[in-house]
Amino acid sequence: MSRPASHHRGHHRTAVDTHPSPPSDAALVEHLTRCGQGDPRAFARLYDATADRLLHLALLVTQDRARSEVATVAAYVDIWRRAPTFDLTRSSPMSWLMGVVCDHARAVQPRASPVWEPPSVPAAPDSRSSRLERPTHAVPSS
Repeated sequence: MSRPASHHRGHHRTAVDTHPSPPSDAALVEHLTRCGQGDPRAFARLYDATADRLLHLALLVTQDRARSEVATVAAYVDIWRRAPTFDLTRSSPMSWLMGVVCDHARAVQPRASPVWEPPSVPAAPDSRSSRLERPTHAVPSS
């Protein structure tokens, strides 16, 4: 999801440079504000500045590369749509972006299968039978 290596904040970013300096809050606020005004170039700059970190976050949540990519793409669509609602008084830009990504990463997670519960316990055995009867239902293996 990342674009080719480029000059970033005065240093050359290479494939080996896995920890480039994070974008400033001011830059992210500017990008989000301009995205909220419909500026696709600001969206491209926002993507370039955050994609590696947000994809990594999605991967941490999903533990699956394909699901993390799906979640990140969906999150960027949502970020574009919701950019006008970003409020700096409520959160930092990166926190807001991470929240959007986490929501989408959780949404692509497979649903957990329901926990098996034993059938309800029958009433006390009737006095005519002191022997336990074999259950007629299958017991799941663990």
